[in-house]
Amino acid sequence: MCGVALLAVLPLPTFAQNPPVANPEFYRLQPARFVVFSLENPSFLGRSEDPQPATVEKSGTLPASDGQRLRLNADLGNLHIFTDASGRVSYRVIEQADSPDSGAQQFLREFVLSSRQTASGITLNAQIPHRIFRGRFQITIEVHIPNRYNVETNTGAGNIDVQSIAGTLILLTGGGNITVGDVAGSLRATTSGGHITAGNIQGDGILHTGGGHIRTGRISGAANLDTEGGNIEVQSARSGVTAGTAGGQIVFDDAAGEIHTRTGGGAVHLERISGPATLETDGDVFLKGADAPLHVSSASGSITAWLNKSAEHSSADTAHKTREESQLVSGEGDIILYIPRERAITIDAVVDRDGGHRIIADPSLPLRVSYQDSGSALHTLRCQCSLNGGGEILKIKAASGNIMLRTSDPVNARNAATSAVWNAAAPEGLSAANSDNVEEENGSAGFIEEMFRRVEESFWGGVPIESDELQKHLEHAVTPAYPQVARTAGIEGDVVLRAYVSSEGRVTALKVLAGPPILARAAVEAVRQWRYEPLTLNSRPTNVVATLVIEFRLQ
Repeated sequence: MCGVALLAVLPLPTFAQNPPVANPEFYRLQPARFVVFSLENPSFLGRSEDPQPATVEKSGTLPASDGQRLRLNADLGNLHIFTDASGRVSYRVIEQADSPDSGAQQFLREFVLSSRQTASGITLNAQIPHRIFRGRFQITIEVHIPNRYNVETNTGAGNIDVQSIAGTLILLTGGGNITVGDVAGSLRATTSGGHITAGNIQGDGILHTGGGHIRTGRISGAANLDTEGGNIEVQSARSGVTAGTAGGQIVFDDAAGEIHTRTGGGAVHLERISGPATLETDGDVFLKGADAPLHVSSASGSITAWLNKSAEHSSADTAHKTREESQLVSGEGDIILYIPRERAITIDAVVDRDGGHRIIADPSLPLRVSYQDSGSALHTLRCQCSLNGGGEILKIKAASGNIMLRTSDPVNARNAATSAVWNAAAPEGLSAANSDNVEEENGSAGFIEEMFRRVEESFWGGVPIESDELQKHLEHAVTPAYPQVARTAGIEGDVVLRAYVSSEGRVTALKVLAGPPILARAAVEAVRQWRYEPLTLNSRPTNVVATLVIEFRLQ
C-alpha cells in the first residue's frame, strides 16, 4: 500500500515579522507555510508478482557508562541512533524481505547480529547471509545509547541518522545520507553518494561526500569539507576552512581563520570573513567584511567584496606592515569593491580597454590613470589609488569585465547608486557625469544600475521575492514525506528553507535555515523537485530567491 499525504499552503502573515532565523536579511521575505498531513504510513515493500513477504525482529540490551563508545558495523542497512539518559545500550533490528520464492523467512533468519561488551564500550556487528537471494530486502537498525557517548558506525549501503550527542562521531556509509544533530565533540562523516546534514559541531568537522550536499550549523574546530558535485553550506566556521566542490556552490554565513575554497563551477558566498583567504572558482564570488590578505580568482564569474574597517589598518603606519599583497582576478566577470574610508590601502586596477570595459570609481578616490599599449599585448587601462596615504597593496584585474570602486556602506549602496556622482575612466581620462552631457549621464546611470543589480544577485544568488508571489508560479510540487524514523521518535517541527530558483523555473539550490535535521532532509528532497513557470523581471529572464516553511506535524 502506498503512502498518501496532503500538501496545504497556508498564509503566514506573522512570520515576516518574527521569522525563526537570526539573520535580519530575511525579515522582508514573506514565506509560505506548507503543512504535511500523513494519512497512512508508507510501506517499505513494493509490489511484485506473487511476493512472499517476511519480517524478523531482533533486540537486546547491554549496560553502558558515560564516555564509552559504540562500534556498529553492518554489511548494509539504515542506522538510526537515539540518545537518552537510560545508562544502557538497547538495540532493535528490523529485517524485511519480499521475494517470489518461499525462502524469504529463512534468509532473514540467517542474518547474524552479534553484540559484545568491551572495556571501552559496546560492539555490534550485522552480517547478511552470503548467498544469492532473489528479491528485495531491507535492514533497519535502531540503537538507543547514553547522551554522553561516542559512536563509530560503518554500513555498506544505507542512511545514518544520529540525534544530538555529547561525544565524538565517526560515520561511514557506502551509499546513503548522513544526518546528525548537535555534536559536542568532533564529527567525521563520509558517504560515497549521499547528503551530509549536521547541526552545531563543537570540535572539528571533517565531512566528505561523493556527490551530495553538505550542510552544517556552527563548526567550532577546523572545517574540512569536500563534495564531488553538491553544495556546501555552513552557518559558521571559527577555526579555519578547507572546502571544495566539483560542481556546486560554497556558502558560509561566517568564517574565521585561514580559508581555502575551490569550486569547479559554482559560486562562493562568504558573508562575514576574517583572516586570510584563498578562493578559486569558475563562478561568482561574494565576500562581505573581508580582511587582507585575499587571493581570489574566478575564471568566468564576477567578484564582489566589502573590505573590513579594521583597526589594524586604520592608519598608514600600521598598514605598511601588512604581510603580503592581495589579488582579485576575474577572467570574464566584473569586479566590484567597497572600501572603508578610514582604511589605508593602495589599489592597482587593470581592465582590457579594447573590450569596451571601464573602471567606475567614487570621486573621493584619488585615481591616477595610465594606458599600456604595445604591438603584441592587449590595450589596457590602469588606475592606481593610494587611500589615506596608501598601505597594503590590492591588485585588481578584470580580463573581460568592468571594475567598480566605491567608498560606501554596503547596506545603503543600492539606494545611493543613482544619486551619487561617479567618475568613469575613459580613453580621454577621468570624466565626471554631469547635466551638461545628458546622454553620457543616463548611460552611466544605467550602467551603474546594472552593476548593482549584479551585486544584488551576487548577494542573494538571485533577486529576492516574497514566497507567496513565488508560489503563484508553481507548476509541479512533490509532497515531503514524513520520515518514518522521525515519526517513531516523535520528532515534529518546522523546516525553514531558502530556495534559489533559476530563470527556467528549476530549484537550483536550497539552504536549510532552521529545523530538525532529519525533517530538513525530507523537505529538501521534495522541494528540490518542484518546478515553476519561467521567471522574468522587466521582461528579462531572472534568477530569484525566497524563503519557504515546511511544517511537519504528527497526526
